[in-house]
This record gives sequence, structure tokens and C-alpha cells, in this order.
Amino acid sequence: MNETWYAVVIYNAKANEGKLPGYLNCFLPHLRRFYLDELAKTPNQSLAVGVMRLIVENKSQEKTGELARLLMNQAQQELTDVTLEKKVLEFVKAVVIDKFANLSREELEVMLNLDSLKKSRVYQEAKEEGIEEGSLQTKLEMIPIFKELGLTIEQIAERLKLDVETVRENYQQ
Repeated sequence: MNETWYAVVIYNAKANEGKLPGYLNCFLPHLRRFYLDELAKTPNQSLAVGVMRLIVENKSQEKTGELARLLMNQAQQELTDVTLEKKVLEFVKAVVIDKFANLSREELEVMLNLDSLKKSRVYQEAKEEGIEEGSLQTKLEMIPIFKELGLTIEQIAERLKLDVETVRENYQQ
């Protein structure tokens, strides 16, 4: 068993390193600090370091897009496990989408140099969620119509494939 242990703190830049509270001073001999801006200067940086940089750095759309494209290419070249590669690519896309939520799908596709963002899991999940919400909303709008036709709560629930409680809650309105 290795008795040597380390605590790791990752900062985006040395300038942002804060002072540790006094009660944590016992960790100082075991503390290892890493600064992403310094790691970025090292040649052949790892994919993991690049992804961390993508998450924490606040760069322009152009610089973020450039880093994201670089990471996506790096993942495609370095990762041999297809499932892991897909997950990393999806994660990189998700980070960029989250950082630039105001951009359209087309703008994101251009930024990431993608054939189609529609293929991404993030997009597919959002689309599926939207379809489900729209379907539920349509069913809820049908409840008063079925009520006017004289159907019972149970009959409405059966026809709309909703649980009785959901129909009951919306039946009163």
C-alpha cells in the first residue's frame, strides 16, 4: 500500500489561486496545484486537460470553437473505444452548447465545424423532451372536450393513456 497521498487543486490561472483557510494548512505538504493556463502552454497536452480548459476558460466564441474542434479531432484520433469517443464528443458539444446557449443550431454547427448538430445526443434528448411535453399538453387540452362529451374521468384517462390522477387534476379546470 502506498502511504503517500496528494490533494489536487486545479485553477484556471495562478492569479486566481486563493488562500486556503487556516484549518486546511495540514494539507499543504500534500497539496499539488495545477494551473490550466500553464498546462495549455505544454506541447501535446492531454485530452483531459483540454476538456478541463474548455469547461473553465471564458474565451470568445471563435477561440472556444477552435479549442472544441481541436479536442474533437484529438478524441477521434486518440480514443480507440468507440463508445468513449462518442461520449467525449457529446460532452464537448454539450459544454459548447451550454456556454453559448444564445446561438442557433446553425451557428453552433458552423462554430464546431459539424455536418449536423441534429445527430448529437444533446439535441436528440432536447427534441424528444419537447415532443413529450407537446404531446402531454395536447392530451391535457383534450380533457375538457371529452368532459363535454360526457366521458368519465376513467374513460378519458384510458383513451388518452394518462393516469387517472392527472386527468382528475385537469378535469376540474
